[in-house]
Amino acid sequence: MVKVNLRSQERYGGVLNAPHRAFLRSIGFSDEDIGKPLVAVVAAWSEAGPCNIHTLQLAVHVKEGVRRLAVHH
Repeated sequence: MVKVNLRSQERYGGVLNAPHRAFLRSIGFSDEDIGKPLVAVVAAWSEAGPCNIHTLQLAVHVKEGVRRLAVHH
């Protein structure tokens, strides 16, 4: 098994990171959510070229997969 160093606590724990927690709460995160590892899914999407038009939908599928994994662990 690969050991992963989760650093969410460094960014969101403690008094000095209260503004970060406030931002997350303002977008609907609970204290329980903030205590979990946070994962970012990023997509470079554009309508300008046909080779990129599908990437936004791919990102949606990736986010769904991450959510499913989080529920099972």
